[in-house]
Amino acid sequence: MQPKIEIRKIRERYFNYGVSFAHGDELYARQGLRSMAECLHDAATARGRNFLPAG
Repeated sequence: MQPKIEIRKIRERYFNYGVSFAHGDELYARQGLRSMAECLHDAATARGRNFLPAG
């Protein structure tokens, strides 16, 4: 299952993101992170094994 991560820059050093899968429903979201890298790290940690790369 491949996740889709949508990261939105709200203002300087303030990002929101959401994780969804093929069916489109957002399964996890978080607000107020300081960088895109922090969003990606948080998403990978939260989704665990569901975030593994295709291979």
